[in-house]
Amino acid sequence: MAILAPPPSLKFITNFVKRANELENSDPVISYYCKYYAIEEALAAKVHQTDPAAAEYITNLLDAVEKDKGNLNDQDTITDEMVGQAYVERFATRVFANADKDIINKKVTRTTASNLLAASNFLELLKLFGDPDQGLLDRIKYCKFHAARILKSYASGEDPNEYEPPDVTSEGHISEPESTRIGDLSTSVQRVSLDGTSSAHSVSSTPSLPIPSSPPPVALGFSPVAEASAPPLVFTPPLAAPPKTSASQSQSYHHEQKHQVSKTEVQQIMDEAERFSLAQKHSRYAISALNYEDVDTAVKELKAALKLLGENVI
Repeated sequence: MAILAPPPSLKFITNFVKRANELENSDPVISYYCKYYAIEEALAAKVHQTDPAAAEYITNLLDAVEKDKGNLNDQDTITDEMVGQAYVERFATRVFANADKDIINKKVTRTTASNLLAASNFLELLKLFGDPDQGLLDRIKYCKFHAARILKSYASGEDPNEYEPPDVTSEGHISEPESTRIGDLSTSVQRVSLDGTSSAHSVSSTPSLPIPSSPPPVALGFSPVAEASAPPLVFTPPLAAPPKTSASQSQSYHHEQKHQVSKTEVQQIMDEAERFSLAQKHSRYAISALNYEDVDTAVKELKAALKLLGENVI
């Protein structure tokens, strides 16, 4: 079943929800990791503490993840972190390579921009398995920058294939005309959504940084379109899962697995956030009462706040 679009407060996970829906049938493993990454990002933003709609959405998304995990519990790509990481990396690299080949061969189309944005999303899933290295971050930036550049070219009526990477000076620095710096991408470009509709979309400006001139690890640019929508996704998925690792390899793998949050833990987080919020509210009432020298009300509200915090009061 397709997952509904997130509420406005969780707009930043929209692309991952879309990817999960797109791959639900063709690659349920990547779909699972897209949903799981969306939950991680949503919880980290703590939007659920102030928005009931966000809290409900996260709970429903977690139900979907647990259902997927139950259906996929016989696959090493889910039960073995190292195999899962290898699978996600292989998938993301395949999508990236297909799009990057268009740039190298100067055969860029709107689909290339779509695939670059998709590749950036899939590469970000690797953050689930540990802190990303600079090579991964550079590749994500490379994808986002060129996706923005291509969409801007089409919106301006220009040929995106006429792009020439900046020169590298003898000191190793990239030099390019001011007009090609990323800060200039703040102009309005046409936004193309997955349903084929388009609307004016102003890309937020960023500090003027050098443009990435080639595939990572030497890509240095930064893209301002982390949440840009794209045309329908077209890419070639991995042909097969990576080979299974032996028991000895798994035992020698010392990377600390990232804890997967359960539905019960999410509910506990939400309940605790609500408890602290109520305690703060009672404390404010107490302070307000003291301003009017209403001691009885102040004491009553403070006791209520302490009780919520687990303190025994008489």
